[in-house]
Amino acid sequence: MQNVPAKRKPHSKSRRGCLSCKQRHTKCNEARPRCANCIRLKVVCTWPDPRRTASPHSSSTNPEHHASVLHEHCNSTNSSSLAGPPTLPLDDMRLLHHWNSRVFFYQDPSLGPTISMWSIDVVEIAFEHPFLLHGIFALAAVHKTLVNPEADRTSLLAQADTHMTSSLSIYREHLEKPTLETAVPMFLLAATLFTYNLASAQIEEPERPLDALLHCFRLIRGIREVVGAYWQQLTQAPIVKDLLSGVTDVDGIPVPDDSAFTQILDLQRLTTDLNSPDREVLLETLENLHKTFLKTRICADEQHVVNMFMTWPARLSDEYLALIEAHNPVAVIVVAHFAVLMSRSPSAWWMKGWPERIIDASLSLLDTRPELREWLDWPVHQIRMSV
Repeated sequence: MQNVPAKRKPHSKSRRGCLSCKQRHTKCNEARPRCANCIRLKVVCTWPDPRRTASPHSSSTNPEHHASVLHEHCNSTNSSSLAGPPTLPLDDMRLLHHWNSRVFFYQDPSLGPTISMWSIDVVEIAFEHPFLLHGIFALAAVHKTLVNPEADRTSLLAQADTHMTSSLSIYREHLEKPTLETAVPMFLLAATLFTYNLASAQIEEPERPLDALLHCFRLIRGIREVVGAYWQQLTQAPIVKDLLSGVTDVDGIPVPDDSAFTQILDLQRLTTDLNSPDREVLLETLENLHKTFLKTRICADEQHVVNMFMTWPARLSDEYLALIEAHNPVAVIVVAHFAVLMSRSPSAWWMKGWPERIIDASLSLLDTRPELREWLDWPVHQIRMSV
């Protein structure tokens, strides 16, 4: 019996779709003024000139057509929205170039995969989700301000503020209605926000460093809350697996059986006179911090050290965060010991100055409690040795 070739399913190609869908090679439902895809992605929906598309001279092989389309894209660029067919404004293109060529989260050249991940993989995701692209531009502007003394500082900081404002406006909308589709870009933006907040302290010194750090702690805790029910699916995404390398199974990592970092456990003596609820909170926090110190000893490189020690603030309880906010002396001393871990990542440019900042703030807060200042001797010594 002769085989009859299967009939191909009919396919209706969108010939009059918007320019944004054409650029993404996505079928457009041609609904005006904004198609379904542009509404879903919250991007500008731009339509081709009907006279040009109807003209027989508007063929893709016609050079005049390419020139007119390019001119149309440049003229229709909206600096407040970075997706869709319009080309990026020149200032934003400069930020993107700076991001890809200069913004390395760790300056250690041995951490090559991290460099390529943020400059290629993350940017590709950002092109599909403009709120992440805004976040990238904001962080790139801050970094350029720090590394380029000849840069226009005022202009760059204005760009950073504009992009971060645009990013957060959409970010908050997604927080209210998270979806699996936005889980990865939301996770990446949360990490970018954390880095942005730490790096910004190098431009304008925070008046209350411990409160600023507390805000960053809450951002880290919020990363998991950002994606809510999609956390398990998120951790299976290749890019997130790489970013969380070594920490997604942190509970399964054996704690080295040695007596190192007894200075952390010694802090338990400070809790004896506290009321029961606060004492329990601090004892649990100290135990987790000690385990984190031990686990950083078996990390392969600095990137994994950072990934590992960031698991501590990610697991902090609301009760302990409240103690930091109230400037509880014991809670502050614990944070000062955590700063020792931060000092062991000199290649992370965005953490520069934070260990010293935390120590100075802790010493200042303990001015009225001189009997407790000796508990800062070890972190002070460790951090000064690392400078």
